[in-house]
Amino acid sequence: MGIYSPEKIILLVEEPEDSRQCEEWVLQKDIPYFLDDEANDEYLILYASLPHVFIHAVFIPALEFDKETVQDLLNWSCNPFSSWGITVSSDDAWIGSPLDVSGSRTMESGEKLPLAGLR
Repeated sequence: MGIYSPEKIILLVEEPEDSRQCEEWVLQKDIPYFLDDEANDEYLILYASLPHVFIHAVFIPALEFDKETVQDLLNWSCNPFSSWGITVSSDDAWIGSPLDVSGSRTMESGEKLPLAGLR
């Protein structure tokens, strides 16, 4: 995204006034395209502070959105700054994913957007 032209992100976060447009906006179908454009842009958003915006991308496997899955996703509690780490118990040690303690089984099966691979 151009550092002096935040129009793309503003379009994503401004709630439309028209109810039909609002129903489409809530689905957030433009987000994957926005993230794809971001990954290939000269500049990458690391932090955006606009009214009502928070972008923390996590890839999760394709799934069916039933009531149980939606409820599970509503329980997420991820820290966008968490990272891989070593977890140790009294009889074992393992490498823990940043999403291991996300509060959501669905999110735990996902993968954070690999910022290191983006330019």
